[in-house]
Amino acid sequence: MKCLAVFLVSLFATISIAQNEVFVEACLEEFITYEYDSTAYAKSQLDLAYSKLTDINDNGLRAKAYKYYAFYYDDIAEPDLGLVYVDSAEFIYKTLSDSIELVNCYNYKGIIFSNISLLDSSAFWYKKGLDLANKIHDNEGIAKITNNLAIVFMDKGDYLQASNYFHESIRISKEIGDLESEGNAYNNLGTIYAQMDDYDMALSYHHKALEIRKNLDSDVQMSSVLLNIGRVYLAQEKTKECREYSRKSLAIDERLEDWPGVALNYNNIGLSFLYDGVMDSSLYYYQEALIIREELGYVEPLTMSYSNLGEFYFLQKKYSKSVSYCLKSYDLAKDAGLVYEQSIACGCLSKAYDELGATANAFRYLKEQVELEALLRNDENTKAIAKQEMEYMYYYKNLADSLERERIQKEKDYLTQLEIEKNELEKSNIQASKRTQLIFFSVLGVLLIIVLVFIISQLKKQQKKTALIKAQKELITEQKHEIDQSINYAEMIQRTSLPEKTINDIFKDSYLLYKPKDIVSGDFYWIEEDEELAYFAVADCTGHGIPGAFIALIGTILLNEIFNSKNLKQPNNILDELNRLIQLTLTSSDGKQMKDGMDISFCMYNKTSRVLSYSGANNPLWIISKRASIVNNSNGSEQILKPNLEGNTYNLFEIKPDKQPVGKYMDDQKPFSLNQVQLEKGDSLHIFTDGYADQFGGERGKKYKYKTFKRFLLGHADNSMSTQKDIIWKEHLVWKNDLEQVDDICVMGVKF
Repeated sequence: MKCLAVFLVSLFATISIAQNEVFVEACLEEFITYEYDSTAYAKSQLDLAYSKLTDINDNGLRAKAYKYYAFYYDDIAEPDLGLVYVDSAEFIYKTLSDSIELVNCYNYKGIIFSNISLLDSSAFWYKKGLDLANKIHDNEGIAKITNNLAIVFMDKGDYLQASNYFHESIRISKEIGDLESEGNAYNNLGTIYAQMDDYDMALSYHHKALEIRKNLDSDVQMSSVLLNIGRVYLAQEKTKECREYSRKSLAIDERLEDWPGVALNYNNIGLSFLYDGVMDSSLYYYQEALIIREELGYVEPLTMSYSNLGEFYFLQKKYSKSVSYCLKSYDLAKDAGLVYEQSIACGCLSKAYDELGATANAFRYLKEQVELEALLRNDENTKAIAKQEMEYMYYYKNLADSLERERIQKEKDYLTQLEIEKNELEKSNIQASKRTQLIFFSVLGVLLIIVLVFIISQLKKQQKKTALIKAQKELITEQKHEIDQSINYAEMIQRTSLPEKTINDIFKDSYLLYKPKDIVSGDFYWIEEDEELAYFAVADCTGHGIPGAFIALIGTILLNEIFNSKNLKQPNNILDELNRLIQLTLTSSDGKQMKDGMDISFCMYNKTSRVLSYSGANNPLWIISKRASIVNNSNGSEQILKPNLEGNTYNLFEIKPDKQPVGKYMDDQKPFSLNQVQLEKGDSLHIFTDGYADQFGGERGKKYKYKTFKRFLLGHADNSMSTQKDIIWKEHLVWKNDLEQVDDICVMGVKF
């Protein structure tokens, strides 16, 4: 009996470990499947796999998880973390003597360094991987790395070396049937010919890549080749065809949230509009591309955005602005060793300096441009590449014939061997099946006895639990009814405490969006006026639900007390007094202060002078105006504010709050600042709590964020405030989709 128990324990342990291994493998496979389509979900599966690795001792799976973490952090533009995880994977693969995976690690290090334009470091790791791949005859690794190494030489302007490596990658890919690597090499060869202005050859190679990638079912690779075809048409100034292919690529990149690809397509569409003379559209797409690229920080794309904007402002005859952008491009390209991009910047600088009358600088950059272009396009390179093209075309034809003959013979040999092995396998399977059945039914019999004893025991326990649960359910139902009554009564109290006056009573074109997360809210709004002045504010109290509503009720009562009983007019003085009273109210009899309070935006508007006075505790004020700048009188000192975000017609200005709340959070609280702005007809403002921007949603389940909110408001500034309220709420519902509302929401807007 003791032996049977030991056997069963060992059996269950083995089954548990095997189940965990299968579970981890499945999670890792889910990550690869959804890496680009749903990054948040893919990351959750990767984390789930990693959490189970502690239950099993499998270094191979651990290294695989580290490698996939490197993929993830490179995808979201955090290359430092990507390198940390690929180093961890490399260490384990060395201990396992897994040379194939070491080749993959070296290749991926090269990719990460290439993405951040550290080309020498990238080439070092590619060559290390290539040496190892050649040593162990890993043809698949050789095909991939030669293609990637060729890209490094292409970025450096060494087209001859790049062409050598691309053709080598194609040769090996054809031999081993690696369509993905073959398609990559064709696509990149097309890019070389495009940079040498041989557009027919460029399109020929790109379309070869396109035909291969149609059969691979890879959205990422399809997007890449569609983008490149669009760029060739752009170089030929076939703007309609350029936009057709660029928008196909853009649709894929936006769905995958591939922001570098989105930026590149924006840039190309902007340049196509520049060629057509549609300058507003061109500038819009250029600026959208620049915003994304500055956030990502990748050097090579940034150089092109700066050069394009430099060229744009040159055509607008804004030569100083043109020089400013082109110098940014030149400095980045020179530091990173990007010859082609440096040449483009030199050409623009030479023209702009010439228009500004800076002859010496114009000549300097013209001379440098000529030298760089000679380096990129010397005749020896062009002839060598053309010669290679003929040699490789002849080689591929002979190779295809020999491979077909070899394939037919291998297929015959394989079928003969398969028949022999099939007969042997059938004999072996019959014997193994008998042994397996005997073991299975023996174990099953023991398990059935154990399960039967367990079920009888559990039934007796369950009868006792059922009676107890029934009594507890009745008690819980009664308690829930009492709690619901209390919450509904609290909601009625809070509703009666809110202002009877609405913002529309004071300002005809205005709105208030007030959406508590629960029945009661930790957000509140406050509105008052007299003959000369109008006061309005929104506040976000500590917490939400009943605790937050309690603080909101205190805040409303105290503001009413200050307005009705104290001779305080300016927002900063009102917030200072509110701060004092909140701390006093939340101090217990033994002198302990609760660390509760609120963030608030508080405004006062003079109906005669149109001067807006504002003070804020952690919550800002946004003003939308057609003006290029506004003057903010902050505590008596005038500041000229530039737009925080620019649009085609309107600009958005942000007046920042004091970085402190109302309430006891820190010992060194300072008096609140007073900001005053002269408003003009057509200006509008928005004040809000953080609930709208903090809502999770979208395809990746991320926060909406203030930057997105700014762009949305700026894009709808022409609409009336009542219309804006409707579309703001609709935008929230679309973003949130099926997810839960995470916080109370309070947004107020006024157009003057």
